[in-house]
Amino acid sequence: MFVTSPVPVFQVVYHSLATSPLPTTADHRRLLSQSRANNAARAIGGMLLYAETTGEYLQVLEGPAEEVRALYRKIAADVRHHNVSVLSEGPAAERSFPNWQMGFAPLEADELAQLDSYLSPRPPSNPKTDGSALLEVLADFARTREVSY
Repeated sequence: MFVTSPVPVFQVVYHSLATSPLPTTADHRRLLSQSRANNAARAIGGMLLYAETTGEYLQVLEGPAEEVRALYRKIAADVRHHNVSVLSEGPAAERSFPNWQMGFAPLEADELAQLDSYLSPRPPSNPKTDGSALLEVLADFARTREVSY
């Protein structure tokens, strides 16, 4: 849980594909352990979703703008995934995931299908391109899920 701070919140939401071979549960546990420790020191939180059937990641990073941007640059360069694309980024009035230092949840195929319209480029007239709509869907998802490992 994060203490309310006068520092504005900045969010980045991105989607990527895992590099083969696909990560195991043990791989994710190690990644999360290291990430949570590093992120806590930088006041970064958010949520990481992973669809094992397709090897897709969807992550929300939130915290101080420079810290989030620096972390995203590092993540985007990580060879453990590819086709990294930002779906939404910008300032936020508050954290969408205040109780998740870095929550993790596996996505089932049907859950991923519900998010599909948000995961690919859309014409500007399509409301699904609105980052706030995607964040609301993800926040609703987080409210109904337990954090895995």
